[in-house]
Amino acid sequence: MDNLTTKNQAKREWAIASCDTLISLDLLNSEEQNKFADGLYQQTDKFGLPEKSIYYRFAYLNLPKPQDVDTLANFKKYIYTETFPIRGKENGFSLLGGKISLLDEIAGASRPHINIWGQDDIKYFAHKLIEWWDTDKQWVEQEKNEPKERYLFFGGDKEFNLRFNEVVKILSSVVLPKLDNNEQAIILELTRIIVGMEELGINTLKAEAAFCDLKPESVDIVLNKIETNMLSCDIEVQRDALLAIPVMLKTQSGKEYQTDLTEMLGQFITWNNTNMLTQALWVVIDIVKNNPQSFTSNLDKKVQNRLLRLLTETNPSTQELNIEFEFKINLRSCAVRLASALKDYYSLKNMTIPNVVNDWFDISKSDIEFSEVRNAWEKY
Repeated sequence: MDNLTTKNQAKREWAIASCDTLISLDLLNSEEQNKFADGLYQQTDKFGLPEKSIYYRFAYLNLPKPQDVDTLANFKKYIYTETFPIRGKENGFSLLGGKISLLDEIAGASRPHINIWGQDDIKYFAHKLIEWWDTDKQWVEQEKNEPKERYLFFGGDKEFNLRFNEVVKILSSVVLPKLDNNEQAIILELTRIIVGMEELGINTLKAEAAFCDLKPESVDIVLNKIETNMLSCDIEVQRDALLAIPVMLKTQSGKEYQTDLTEMLGQFITWNNTNMLTQALWVVIDIVKNNPQSFTSNLDKKVQNRLLRLLTETNPSTQELNIEFEFKINLRSCAVRLASALKDYYSLKNMTIPNVVNDWFDISKSDIEFSEVRNAWEKY
């Protein structure tokens, strides 16, 4: 607790993270939590939120606070004060590489266990994103018309394309799922900018999936796009299609097509042996943890079958799959994470834990496994 008030940033970061862990394990009594709150808020930024911490600001919405502190008001003040990274006509700009902390904070505060955004906030975000696109789409168009070699110095990625990929994430995870269907003017404007993004090569299928309840006439089109794009040779198009599945499953329209969506995902997991298999397993983890009612028995069966195959396919001592060693370890680690999520799922439903899940648990405890694999179970 003493390190909460130190000027040494590393020690303060460690103290905050340690106390947070103790709270999650229910190991701090009320007096100790009050002491943690006082220490946490002894050093604050200009918005009245704790500083010298490894956490995003939205994390403080779920941590103890002094009685005279309004963390929610302070956090919203930060969100409404910070500016979106719009370039406009400026000659110079910062290279963000798709890492936009303001958008991360907005998304983080929309998580189910926090979920602070009301309709006024959603409309504000929608207007800012529309303004951002209308102002900076010229730069996306310029990037599209220039050779990729121009960007090799920066890793080959196009800065404004990356920025608007992050905008699509906010549209699909925050704005569209919460926007009132009476806001027809905003819906028309968002439709316009999504079409514009797609025309300039930005993957928008996640946002289109989130739009299904606001535009039910688009459901069949989105389903066909998901199925087609999952077969694409472009891995980013494939990724976008995979990520659109859990988004659509959370919509009312998507629930009506649950069998079709989960069958697509199950088939992909059964037959795919590329890097996108890891992404598909992460999609299943998302469904199991955040939308378990969409984890159908058919998908369950296909996932268990693939997990069984992965026991040998990802074994470092075998050559069953012609894949790079690093990918094999990443895939093995992801399989452990999925098995851990499945064990929680089966336990909550009082179902028998399948042998293949227990096999992956044993792998996570093996001394001969890589640390990435051993540690994966403990994270869930």
